[in-house]
Amino acid sequence: MKKLMFCVVICATVFTACSKPADKGYQEYFEEEEPVDFSDLLTLHREAEEAGKAGQDFDLTEKLLGNQREENDRILLVNDTSFAVYLPQYKNSAHPFLAQAEEFYNACQFAVNVWSNFEICFRLSSGITDLNEEDICDSIKSISTACIRNPEMRQAAQVFQDSILLAIQSSEEDGMSYDIFQVFSRKIESHVYRFYTNHEAFVDSLRTMTQELTSVTKDDFLEYQKTDEEKRTEFMLERLNGCSSFDEQCSLLLNWANCPESMSEDEWIVAVAGRLLSAGKYNPCLDRIWMIWRCLFQCQYFGLSRDSSIPNNLYNEKRKDCYLVCLKRLETHPEDVFAMNSAAFLGGTVNLNRFGMSEFGNEAIAEQSYFLPERFSTDEADGDEDAAVY
Repeated sequence: MKKLMFCVVICATVFTACSKPADKGYQEYFEEEEPVDFSDLLTLHREAEEAGKAGQDFDLTEKLLGNQREENDRILLVNDTSFAVYLPQYKNSAHPFLAQAEEFYNACQFAVNVWSNFEICFRLSSGITDLNEEDICDSIKSISTACIRNPEMRQAAQVFQDSILLAIQSSEEDGMSYDIFQVFSRKIESHVYRFYTNHEAFVDSLRTMTQELTSVTKDDFLEYQKTDEEKRTEFMLERLNGCSSFDEQCSLLLNWANCPESMSEDEWIVAVAGRLLSAGKYNPCLDRIWMIWRCLFQCQYFGLSRDSSIPNNLYNEKRKDCYLVCLKRLETHPEDVFAMNSAAFLGGTVNLNRFGMSEFGNEAIAEQSYFLPERFSTDEADGDEDAAVY
C-alpha cells in the first residue's frame, strides 16, 4: 500500500496568516486570569514518592486518568456528530470570523473524522480489530452532513463522504481517497474568512509573542534545569501552583515540556496541560498547548504504533472546549488576530492519524518533534525557534 503523506491541509493558509505589528508589546493579548489550582497534583506527587520509597503499590495512571485509559484502549470509530458545535448566537454576527465559526469547524471536523474512520481500512489485515470494511462504511454513513448548515458546503461534504465510501470498494483507494480529501479541503478554504494581510509579518509576530510569553518564566525554568533530577517534578509543580496568573502557568508549561530534561515527566506534563485546557481560560498559545497535550498523551498512554488505539474522541473534546474559549475571547476582543489564529488552528488541524509524516508509527512522534523541538536537539546552543512556528 502506498503511504498516505497526510498533512494539515485544511485551512493551512488560514492558521498561519494574519498580521500584527511587531514593534509593540503583546500585553493586550493576555487576559491575566486567575491561575489554576494544582495543589492536588502536588499532593499526589508527594504521595507517589512516599509510596515508592516504602515499596508500596501506587497506581499513578489510575489516579491521574481514572478510567479514561481503559475506556479508550481499543480501536474506536466515530459514529455520530457529537464533535460538532452549534453557534446560533453568531449566525448574524458582524464579525466575519464568528459568523463563519460554526460552518468552518463542523466542515473541518466532518472531514477529519470521516478520514480517521477510513484509514482504519489500511490496518484491518494486521488483526488489530474485529471490525471489517462493512463496519467502517456504516460508521462513515452515520456521520451526518446535517451538522453543516450551508447548503453548498453540505453538498460538498456529501460528495466527499460518498466518494470515500466508493474508495473503500476500489483497489485504488489510497491514492484516490487523498485526492478526494484535498478537493473537499480546498472547498472549505474557499469559504473561510481571510483575516490576514501579510503572512510573513504574522509569522514574525507570532514568534515574538510566543517568545514574550515564555520569557516570563525563563528564570524559573533555568532553575528547574539546575535542580537535581529526582527533585525536578516537585519543583515544577510547586512553581506552577505558585504562579500569579493563568498566562504565567501556560508560559511555564511551554518551557517545561520543550526540554530534554522533562522527557521522563510526561505523565505530569499531560496532567498539567489537561488541567489548563479544561479551565475555560484563554491564552494565545492555547492551540499549541492542546497539540502538546495530545501528542504526549498518545505517547504516554496509548503508544506510537499505527495499530495503537488513537482516542481522537477524547482529544477532540478538549479541542472543542478550546475552540469555544477562543470564540468567547473574540466577542470582547474582535481585533485579536492571535485568538483568530488559535481558533483556526484548533478547528482546521487534522486528527491524530495512523499515516502521515512518520516513516514508522502514528503521527504522535512527528507532532512531538515539531512542537517540542528542544527535546530532539543535539545542539547545546539555543534551539531553532522557527521549528515550532505554525
